[in-house]
Amino acid sequence: MLKDRHSEVNMERPTYSTKVNTIDGNPEERTMTTGRHIVRDIKCCGCESIVGWKYDRAYEQSEAYKEGKFILEYELLKIVK
Repeated sequence: MLKDRHSEVNMERPTYSTKVNTIDGNPEERTMTTGRHIVRDIKCCGCESIVGWKYDRAYEQSEAYKEGKFILEYELLKIVK
């Protein structure tokens, strides 16, 4: 269980509000496990592989704390030296 400043949520992945070396894709509506959202894919700026997504809008008020935050799929990330 993770605590967010707005609510207590049960999430497998933490949300973040800043990121670097990425490109945001176009917004699209998707049905996620927590409901309908407008999200955009996040891509690596080097190889353009999808590494996560950003929440632009949540239709449910209880999910609004996610707006403007993003999820990174750690198994898709690579450390570059």
